Amino acid sequence: MKLKYIIMLSFIFLIMITMVSCIRENYIPDRTPPLISNIAISYLNTIINTGQNLNMDITYDASDLRSQINSIDMVVQLKKPSTITYVDVYNNSINNIDKQNYNYDSDIVVNGFHFDEPGDNLVRLQITIDDEHKNEYTKTSNESIIVVTE
Repeated sequence: MKLKYIIMLSFIFLIMITMVSCIRENYIPDRTPPLISNIAISYLNTIINTGQNLNMDITYDASDLRSQINSIDMVVQLKKPSTITYVDVYNNSINNIDKQNYNYDSDIVVNGFHFDEPGDNLVRLQITIDDEHKNEYTKTSNESIIVVTE
């Protein structure tokens, strides 16, 4: 009788430990941010006339190891020869992605009225990604020189 009681308590204890470990795993918050990799930017022309549109082909990969990607914000930024700061010249948001991996490949056009100053204009891409747990990651590409002529 005593042996049955010990075996039964051991069995119940084992089941409780198993249940707690399964439940606990679901309550560990995801604090890992998504990742952005393989950013590639190509330009139709790196020398343009004043007021001419800038055509860009942008590709990148976004991934998250534990969660679903929620949204991606992409901003093209421009620094003119006479300024010291970048300004946003193109914005694109992709919402409700709900995937762990996302590949982006698209042609975009930056309006030519931004290119009103001759000289070396610097262009860069900033990508911000977040997941369903609001973990966020931002990556900025290297600068590219776009020569604007009169």
